Amino acid sequence: HTFGSGVFAAEGAVIVAHENARKDYLAKNLAPYAASALKDPLFAKYAARAPELTFTDSMVFDDGTRRAELRWFGQAHTTGCIFTFLPREKIVFTGDACVNGPFNYMGDSDTASWIQVLGQVQGLGAEQVLPGHGAAAKSDLLETQKRYFVDLRAAVGRLAGKPLDEVKAAGDLPSWKAWTGEKKMNASNIEHVYKELNR
Repeated sequence: HTFGSGVFAAEGAVIVAHENARKDYLAKNLAPYAASALKDPLFAKYAARAPELTFTDSMVFDDGTRRAELRWFGQAHTTGCIFTFLPREKIVFTGDACVNGPFNYMGDSDTASWIQVLGQVQGLGAEQVLPGHGAAAKSDLLETQKRYFVDLRAAVGRLAGKPLDEVKAAGDLPSWKAWTGEKKMNASNIEHVYKELNR
């Protein structure tokens, strides 16, 4: 998570991110980080560190042994979500744009765009997915994550015109429950999609 960037910077790492992530970091993170540092000695130990090296669409690191391709496909979990693809190993690191389990936070997302982004990530040809939360998985995790948003938008859309509380109570996706092991839908995610579809 971005609040941890100072830990790596203290070890000499250069923080790399999409240009939107840097803008969001400077606009949204500095004041909350300073407030946390007043109460938490761990926060106080490390300075907040915005990304120093940014890009727009893609960036490649290649030392002749390993190639890492950083890709941005649009807004997903946030406006600055990037994917790191290792083409030789056929591994993609997704951050929180793909999770394995009941871990989706959608507060900064656009789910219609997120679905399209995941489709583009599928086109990379990765065989293994290392998600932001949950266990590593095969490439079908990308489809499982994408299907959750497609199904959630469809389920909420079928209840169009009904009050939010009624939509939250009626929202149910057996496929998501089977995937995550949860018994109850995430009400905040239902609310987020409801507001997207009614904006």
